[in-house]
Amino acid sequence: MRRNSLGKSFLFFLLLCLCGSAQVHGHRKVLPSGVVIELFNLKDNSSASNLNFGNTVLKGARRHRNAPNYLKFTYPADWANKEIRIFTDNSDWQGPTNGDRSGLVSVATPTHNIPLYWKAFPTKQSVSSIQFDPATESSWNVILDTGNSDFSGKISSTVLPVYPDRETYVYLGSLVNPG
Repeated sequence: MRRNSLGKSFLFFLLLCLCGSAQVHGHRKVLPSGVVIELFNLKDNSSASNLNFGNTVLKGARRHRNAPNYLKFTYPADWANKEIRIFTDNSDWQGPTNGDRSGLVSVATPTHNIPLYWKAFPTKQSVSSIQFDPATESSWNVILDTGNSDFSGKISSTVLPVYPDRETYVYLGSLVNPG
């Protein structure tokens, strides 16, 4: 498998085991396979250029954070029997070799990570319907990393649903430790 050359941008940490390179057009990435990935603001559905969870230095207990953005995947009609996977490939990880390197890895200290979660729907969701919190955490999928020792045993949890209308909307959350 050849990895996509998408850089270390926060946004497309997920890009999937699709071969080839992506064309970038603002908030939109077009893959040679015909899959289009776009980033939008959850608040007003306008185009967004990057994903940002805001200030991650919080006081107190671990905090659940919704991303203020969502991803829209549009795929060709012949994708009914194909898979799109969401995972990280944190090759710069410098923590324990058997440690969990899933999610976002600190650039300053590549031994620390922040877990990421995702949830997919066949239609756009309202701001009030997307809640990542202690009560809903178990209904969200953890974004795993290819370098985790248990990745191959959990690979089925990385598959993004492919819906009949050829669109999948992905919402993200993070669990931030206090700073």
